[in-house]
Amino acid sequence: MLGIEDKALPVRYFANQRIDPVSRFRYNSLYQLIEATGWEAGGPNQGPDSVGRVDPAALSNYRQTYRYDAGGNLLELTHVGAQNHGRQLQAARYSNRCLPYRDGVPPTEEEIAAAFDARGNCLALESSRTLAWDLRNQLCSVTPIERESGLNDREAYVYDGGGQRVRKLRTLHTGARTLAAEVRYLPGLELRADSGTGESLQVITAQGGLNSVRVLHWDSPPPSGANDRYRYGVAEHLGSISLELDHDGRIISQEHFYPFGETAFLAGDDVIEVGYKTVRYSGKERDATGFYYYGYRFYVPWLQRWASPDPAWAIDGLNFYRMVRNNPLTFFDEQGEEPHSNSSLTTAAGIYDAYKEGYSDTDRQLPFKMMAEITQNALNFKTNKAPPSVLAKTEGKRFTLRHYTVGDKGEAPPFMEIASNFALVHRKVKTLGAKGGNTNEKDWTKAGNSAFTFFLLAVDGEVNERRFLQGMTHYAEYDLEDDKALEAALGAGFAEVEFFASPDVLDPKHSAKLENVPMVKGRLKDLKALLLGNSGISPVQVGRMDARALLDTIDRAFGGSLEIKLPGSIKVQAWQKKVAVPRVGRMAA
Repeated sequence: MLGIEDKALPVRYFANQRIDPVSRFRYNSLYQLIEATGWEAGGPNQGPDSVGRVDPAALSNYRQTYRYDAGGNLLELTHVGAQNHGRQLQAARYSNRCLPYRDGVPPTEEEIAAAFDARGNCLALESSRTLAWDLRNQLCSVTPIERESGLNDREAYVYDGGGQRVRKLRTLHTGARTLAAEVRYLPGLELRADSGTGESLQVITAQGGLNSVRVLHWDSPPPSGANDRYRYGVAEHLGSISLELDHDGRIISQEHFYPFGETAFLAGDDVIEVGYKTVRYSGKERDATGFYYYGYRFYVPWLQRWASPDPAWAIDGLNFYRMVRNNPLTFFDEQGEEPHSNSSLTTAAGIYDAYKEGYSDTDRQLPFKMMAEITQNALNFKTNKAPPSVLAKTEGKRFTLRHYTVGDKGEAPPFMEIASNFALVHRKVKTLGAKGGNTNEKDWTKAGNSAFTFFLLAVDGEVNERRFLQGMTHYAEYDLEDDKALEAALGAGFAEVEFFASPDVLDPKHSAKLENVPMVKGRLKDLKALLLGNSGISPVQVGRMDARALLDTIDRAFGGSLEIKLPGSIKVQAWQKKVAVPRVGRMAA
């Protein structure tokens, strides 16, 4: 990305400067951003609470330059313009941990070491700002102000079992009063309460690609007199909300960002309304601390770094704190794990647009073509088949495929087809960019298997337990020896239909290098021979194994998370009720 021009804005003039609505960027040979030019607010920056003091006409040009060390750590940001954003950082000698200079003095090695815990989580950014972490490396609280009395201002966070934030509580001590502001996060809903103002607010959220809509409903008296206020967020190419509109198309807020996420300009007609903007840079929520919450990590925009190491470890290189490879105009991070690009086949929307015209639910070849192009042929499929001596020992064992789902109130599902995620989006049943389900970016972009349907292997009714099965109520089952049933499910050409099998490629231990992930591919009729042939089972071993031991051995050969994928959509003849067997690691019909 070399430049961005906002054609909705005119050329403006202020303080003897011509302000073009254009930003330009330069890079070094490693594609790290080394220079950015653009426009910013013309007056001094008063911090995140200064919205009401911004004059929309007061603008200025700026130029930022960035200097990095060999490890990709920002060492110096030079800012020339009306704002004062220049800073220097000092990196540790033997790691990528960094701290900013304080009063022009670089931190010592001892100070850097003391500012991080043993797991690499940052404990202190400035002398007055401390951070606390739990055993799962999740940020528990930030203390921006510490007092001798112990009555510290504090923002605390609570997470669910999957590591996603479900509650935020900010407490402020002002004289004899303690003020609390709380947010509870539910799917598609935020519940906000503020004891200082007496406000009780419900925010309904919906996502449409990169853009969003938020509906604000006050249980307390609305601040502007009107309730159920719509806020339509218009995103830039990487998801940053640059414009908010109400239901009449009136501008609520305009925000312009520096490349790494700090706010260059924020203004609106109504100061109170602008203050309700919480989703900002990269489409993420900005907390009162100034941090951005990404899901698995918190981003510190003024340092251009994460507050903790990458939970996916070396998936994006050996610098666990670097933000999107220091190239924030090309890459974005969805959840705080690894960068993604918005080129056509590296986003779900781009993938859908590229293949939607030729897509058919019954095309059994297109899904493999899509996968090869999206992964750039990175997948290595093994084709070793078990010898006849091994297959002979398993003739009495029944290999089947199962697809699990949820029925309403325990009843069998009303649909009689298992559709791929691509098909569901094509039918407008699912929406790209949704936060739940399998429409997230990674499910489409990592292995390119959005046009496949997913199954678990069962041997004589034994199925390995998976976490997602706990909420399932029904399953459809396909016997690999039943030609009539396979023809009903896949059509007349079922004998030539291919499958592929692999571990869960979104698991961090597999996703770093797709070429090393154990995978097999072949005709569905050869599934048993291919799975056994790539599991290293000898004729003597297989003869002594019961169904459970055989299934476990095959599963271990695929990283303990074997998935069978079939191209296109699959017909269902009947749904069967799932019955759990009370034994650890075991499930059967």
